[in-house]
Amino acid sequence: NILHNEMCIRDSIAPALVSQLDSSATLFVFARATQGSPMPVAIARATAKDLPYRFHLDDSSALISNNKLSQASEVVLVARISKSGDAKSQAGDLQGQTKAMKTVGEGVDIEINELVK
Repeated sequence: NILHNEMCIRDSIAPALVSQLDSSATLFVFARATQGSPMPVAIARATAKDLPYRFHLDDSSALISNNKLSQASEVVLVARISKSGDAKSQAGDLQGQTKAMKTVGEGVDIEINELVK
């Protein structure tokens, strides 16, 4: 497995979406394996007012113990600002994601650049 267990991520908001940002909304950043279940293999939660926000995702961030970041060979990282506070994508949420990657290191940036419809 060539995927690092830890990631450090900074989020930023596309200028066109800044006016739609609710600073009290919940920020989720998660890693989803490109193969298998769509359930995230690691997730972190913060508040939109904390952007830009630096943190780590690792096996301790797993939602379920048998679906861990270290077991994924390739992941997509997603940052979502949820108006409802729910991690599931809903209309009006703001999000962004990376391309699929096999190795993740220090300083991965995710630009939140999409309005969920």
